[in-house]
Parts: sequence; structure tokens; C-alpha cells
Amino acid sequence: MFKDQFEQMKQYYLAISNDDILKAITYNADTFDVQVDAMRRARDRGVETVIARFDPIIPTVTDSKDDLEFMFDEVATAGATHVIMSSMDIPSIRKADFREFLGNIGDIDEIMKIYDKNGQMVGRDLNATMEYRRDLFGLGKKLANERGITFSLCMEFEVIGKGSEKRFRGLNEDYMTSPACEKVEIPIYYRKDLGNKFEPLSLTTNCNGNCLYHFLSGIEDLRKQTWRTLSTRRKNHSEHP
Repeated sequence: MFKDQFEQMKQYYLAISNDDILKAITYNADTFDVQVDAMRRARDRGVETVIARFDPIIPTVTDSKDDLEFMFDEVATAGATHVIMSSMDIPSIRKADFREFLGNIGDIDEIMKIYDKNGQMVGRDLNATMEYRRDLFGLGKKLANERGITFSLCMEFEVIGKGSEKRFRGLNEDYMTSPACEKVEIPIYYRKDLGNKFEPLSLTTNCNGNCLYHFLSGIEDLRKQTWRTLSTRRKNHSEHP
């Protein structure tokens, strides 16, 4: 099935190798060993991009250096080609619920130290401190490099400036070792009619699926065409409700 497809990708969420903690933080999830075996079978069946997501890491609960080293070893041996990592955010509107949940799986005071002391608000979410996240992501990048696989982060930002000067900087600028967050850039696919197969949309001579790149390189014509199509549909709907 997979060998005939141009782009192939499978992702696996592996919170921690300790199955007791895994049961406490996930609902009806497969054990770590089952997930790793599934990754191995995916590679054996021809999937080129197999992604292990350590996402999110819970401070002081699932961030043990020994455990992370073990997890990187296991997924790399199983054939993973890429690891995605993030640190757990705490939604401000559910902070009390999170405190109760986290208190059942770890030392809540130790966990909250990593958020309450110099933590950053990104939208409505409280992020762990930059010092903690940089240490964690630096370790993740190092472990991935040592095992010959690529690495990236999922939705991790640094707040820069204050007030009207406030902006968000993506931490993948510092830690990503792949062309895209999910390792490969997959083109947009389309087909002219139902009788044709889907093919990559060649917006430029080197279309690679990077939407921002295409926007900056002349996607304006496509945007105008899409707007005309939507406008026509709205007009037809208003005339024939």
C-alpha cells in the first residue's frame, strides 16, 4: 500500500516509557513497547517518514534524562526518522483542573515552580520558563543528532518585547534540524476532475509544500482565483437560496 505513494508519513505519540505513568496521563493508550513495534512495522512496510512525538513533555514527570535517552534509543532503533518535542502548556482558564491532575502524577509544587517563576503567557496558555525549555530542547536536539535523526518542536515560542513591541519568536529557529516541523514538506495535491489522479500542484518550478514560500513567490493569482470562486458561490446562493 505504501510503496506506491509518493509521500508517506506516520506519527506516533509516545509520552513516556513508564507504562504506569502513561496510563495515568492518557486514556486507553497503547503501551510504549506496542507503539515502538508499530513504528518498526511501518518502516518495514515502506513508510519513509516515521515520526516519534514526545509531545508534550510534562516537567519533572516525563522529562528524566535517562528516560529520554532510552526513548530516543528505542525509536531510532525501530526506524524513526524524526522526533518532535514540546513542553506542556497550562491553559489559564483551567489552571485549577491542571493542578489537580498534575498533583495525582507528580509533586505539584515542584511542577508549578517551572511555570510560576518567570513562566510566559502565550495567548491564554502558561508556558514553562525559557530556561527550562531551552535545556529540554537542547537535550532533545543533541540526542537526535547523536542518533542520526532529525528534530523539531511543536508550537514553541519565545515572547520578545512588551506592550506594542511584543512579538513571538518560534524556537524552531534554534532547534529544528529538518526542512519542516514534520520533517518533510509535502506539496498541495489536486486533480482537474474526478477521472484524474491527484497530482502535486506546481505553483512554481520547485513547489515543495511550503505555503508561506508560495505566498511570497506569487500565490496571489491563486488567492484571486479562490476569492472569485467563493464570490460566485455566494452570489449563486443568494439568487437561488
